[in-house]
Amino acid sequence: MNIQGIGILSGTGRGIKSFEQALERGPATPKVSMYSPATNKEIPVFSIDNALLKDPLVLKSSRRADRFCRMAVLAAWDALADSGIKIREEEKLGVIVATAFGPHKTTFNFLDNILDYGDAAVSPTIFSHSVHNAAASYITSALNTQGPVSTLTDFCFPFHEALRLAEAWINQGRCQYVLIGTVDELSPAMEYICDQKCDINEEGKMKPFEFSDKAQTVPGEGSVFFLLSKNEENTKYCRIKRKNEAAVADMFILESDGMITDETVYKQLDTGDANLFNASPIFGGMMSSTGFHCASAALMLKNDRIYSKFAQDQNSHARNSPDNIVSVKYCCNRNKAIVRLTK
Repeated sequence: MNIQGIGILSGTGRGIKSFEQALERGPATPKVSMYSPATNKEIPVFSIDNALLKDPLVLKSSRRADRFCRMAVLAAWDALADSGIKIREEEKLGVIVATAFGPHKTTFNFLDNILDYGDAAVSPTIFSHSVHNAAASYITSALNTQGPVSTLTDFCFPFHEALRLAEAWINQGRCQYVLIGTVDELSPAMEYICDQKCDINEEGKMKPFEFSDKAQTVPGEGSVFFLLSKNEENTKYCRIKRKNEAAVADMFILESDGMITDETVYKQLDTGDANLFNASPIFGGMMSSTGFHCASAALMLKNDRIYSKFAQDQNSHARNSPDNIVSVKYCCNRNKAIVRLTK
């Protein structure tokens, strides 16, 4: 499959150009969030400015959408716009949304309303937005798509499972193009969970190459979508593969962002044979961060360069341009999944 367009929304801003500029600048400074009015406890987070979620043109059919859905719609819209491809009606466009936690803020709000008002008086609007498939529904409405639609939820590998489904759809001829992406949001509840279950770096610094058995993180949020096609011609960015077998690579992107406590497992990839890369210092720690790492890889392959401020070796070895990049993610139980991207 080939990446023809990318749309992205994160703490760095909106759009692939904004993300590229962030890779040029280097590690970003997170914001501060007060997640508990009771304790007034503040933690650093890579959150999205709410001003970026207001686009009357794109969101004209999504006026009632919650924050989670708006993030997904904007990134999906931008991915299609970035490709420059006009999808004809006979060329069905599939949509796959992958997420770790879904619209959990709205879900908690819905449950709170049941407790406060009873199930007979709860808002039907809040209920309709509390289901995981709401974001995909808004995307199809905004883009007026006619192809298959699905939402996949998994704590560890939602993007990898979405790639498998996209590949099946394209190979079976169900659609010519697939918009595939991830989205997850921050909320006071998620910030509290991260504070309790993870070790948050109070200075707001991500340290992906420490390979620590007590890894630290800074929680993040965002959405990233890719327009994929089977067409081998005129590939705008690169080719993407989801096969899990070992492969020779010019670069390993380590998805070490503190969301699993013990990151010593990533140390085995530090052999000196390939560059090591991690861009989490600009978007933070997320269970569904694979899409953001793949966006970094796509830019490096397209631009024929390495953003050395995020490479482990910032000397001559890190300046070699890669042809084959493998993004590696380990889960808490040390299960492994990879995505391979090539020119």
